[in-house]
Amino acid sequence: MKAVQYTFLAICTIAELALLIFGIMGFTVYAGDPDPNVPIAMIAAIAVCALIMLGITIRSFIRLSKNRENPVLIGFLFKFPLMIFTLGICWFALDIPEAGWLAMILSIPLGALIIFMPRIMEKNKIQAQRKRPVSTAAQFTKDKAEWAWEAAASEYLRTQVSAAEARNMAKEFTDKENEKIFAYAGTPIAYFLGWLVKRDLVSEEFRSTCGALNIRDLKAEEITPVEFLAAYMDYVFARDDIAPEAWRFVDLYYRDDTNGITFSHRSKRYFFDYYKAVCSTYETPRYYCVDFTWESFHRLA
Repeated sequence: MKAVQYTFLAICTIAELALLIFGIMGFTVYAGDPDPNVPIAMIAAIAVCALIMLGITIRSFIRLSKNRENPVLIGFLFKFPLMIFTLGICWFALDIPEAGWLAMILSIPLGALIIFMPRIMEKNKIQAQRKRPVSTAAQFTKDKAEWAWEAAASEYLRTQVSAAEARNMAKEFTDKENEKIFAYAGTPIAYFLGWLVKRDLVSEEFRSTCGALNIRDLKAEEITPVEFLAAYMDYVFARDDIAPEAWRFVDLYYRDDTNGITFSHRSKRYFFDYYKAVCSTYETPRYYCVDFTWESFHRLA
């Protein structure tokens, strides 16, 4: 599908470049012949229209590369009122004012509709999602690294000694080891938290509590989500940290359905995706005791 979209945008780029060159050539002809058959206003309108459409196409390329929603369609829709407006200028230049005014009257509300309709639809969608009832039992409330500490500690032991030795050990951990195990226990949470922060899906309360500069550092990848979770959230990730428009997604996706279940590539749950993207490359099976890397973060994202 992406290949088709890139091909379509490439065709648009070629057509718009040709139109822009045509407009520039028109200026050149006009400079050599002060009394040409084509009005200068028409030449200028075509050249400016081609330049703006080329800019929209380039923006669509960028949005497509970032996997934004409907980048080609949205860019194509923006070109319609622009072309109608340009046609109106051309008709005025050709001394056909009735057609020019008609084009202007059509292009302005059409452009406003295309600009504001997606925002109105998104706002209505968010409001509908907030009103839609969700079972309280299915709602995400919070997740803590503390709840996974024992599983992370057992896994940590297995990475240090053999499985048989680990079962027979009643190890007392040092403060440094405890801190490391807490970080491991919070790693799955941290990856998801980082994804939310990167996409501005955190609440105003979260921004106020954690601080704009600290959030900026995380988004700039100057600190890791694991460090952020430890330093500013005390290893606790709660519903109040999430922007309301993301609640329903988190309710459905961020669920730990892994207990007693073999990991499946067909699962549509976060903890399965986390394992596939972050942990499955290790020769020794593990879930918590993995060091955070931005490479694995972007793969999971």
